[in-house]
Amino acid sequence: MRSLAAVALAILAGCALGDVPLEGRRCPCAPGWTCEGEVCVRDGRARDGGGADASDVGPVDAPRADAPEGTCGFEDTPCCTSGETCRGILQCELDVCRACGRTDEPCCPGESCATGFACDTGVGRCQACGMPGAACCPGTPCPGGGECVDGTCRACGTEMGTCEPGMRETESCGFCGTRERLCNEGCGWGPWGPCAGAGECEAGQTESRGCGNCGTQSRRCNESCRWELFGACSGEGECAPGATAACDTCTSRSCGSDCRWSACDTCSCDAFTKCSAGCPAGYHWSAVSCSGACPAACSAGYNTITCTPNCSSSFAICGVECPSTHYRSAITCNASCGDCPSGYNSATCAEATAMEVTSCGAGCPDGYTQTGSTCRGACMTACSPANAVICRRS
Repeated sequence: MRSLAAVALAILAGCALGDVPLEGRRCPCAPGWTCEGEVCVRDGRARDGGGADASDVGPVDAPRADAPEGTCGFEDTPCCTSGETCRGILQCELDVCRACGRTDEPCCPGESCATGFACDTGVGRCQACGMPGAACCPGTPCPGGGECVDGTCRACGTEMGTCEPGMRETESCGFCGTRERLCNEGCGWGPWGPCAGAGECEAGQTESRGCGNCGTQSRRCNESCRWELFGACSGEGECAPGATAACDTCTSRSCGSDCRWSACDTCSCDAFTKCSAGCPAGYHWSAVSCSGACPAACSAGYNTITCTPNCSSSFAICGVECPSTHYRSAITCNASCGDCPSGYNSATCAEATAMEVTSCGAGCPDGYTQTGSTCRGACMTACSPANAVICRRS
């Protein structure tokens, strides 16, 4: 009996060697220990969290020099052969329990890591994650701030070259128009949209165009990018290009492309015939005839006209249009001008020199203004109530 008691006391004494190690045991914990991540940690020792580098803190399960012989499941102790192979987040490597889940440590079972770390399955180790510029974490991708873009946390809107998703940016375009672009989910600006609200021209721009007799007029583009009205015509010349005018009863002048009158041409005061209708300035159509030298047939009774210079103060013309320096003093039928189907085919043109003249039909010579109307027998047309106008020098 005494030997059995001694054996029992020896066993009890052996059980009293050293404290029972609680490091890494599952919660609940004894006094002096704190439950973190479902395992017990000695008070005053911090585990990894919030993305901090756990290597600054030290291993979760430090080797225990006072661990009794045969202890298993703790850091740097043999893996247990029954129940849990290793305690807490330790994992069994080559039959020894090793720390896992923190910076550059092996990934824990199930490819898990401590908060703020992600398992790089390519190398089987935990790397920091969740901070701007680092890989996105599983679950909560970027606890350190920012957006998860293509597997990387980015500080959208503050990081150079990024923007906040959904943000809009506007810029000027075209003529007083605007366009905008949106920030996409990748924290980058999308393409610019079309230019809207553009005007006709660039503000402050001017343009000119020709007007009148070789003149110019300009307009300006206003602040709304719209053209204003053209201004007055300025810098005009003396006449319209191609115009002709009589210098006297026998000579005329023409207007050049620069809108300036040429010198008066010379006149020999000799008549001439031509095959086509129309006489040059300074001449009047005085007679018609039929000539075999002209190619046109004489279907109208003539194919040749005679042009006579306006060398006298009064002369008869075929037709009723006098030069601008003369007025129609009479209308008649002239045999030299062909048939008279309407009762007349000729007019007498008198040079306008008097203060007041009476002209057959409508219209006064240059330098005169119509002051009234009257009925004149020399004008041959019916009076209903007048057939002539009274013109007074302006």
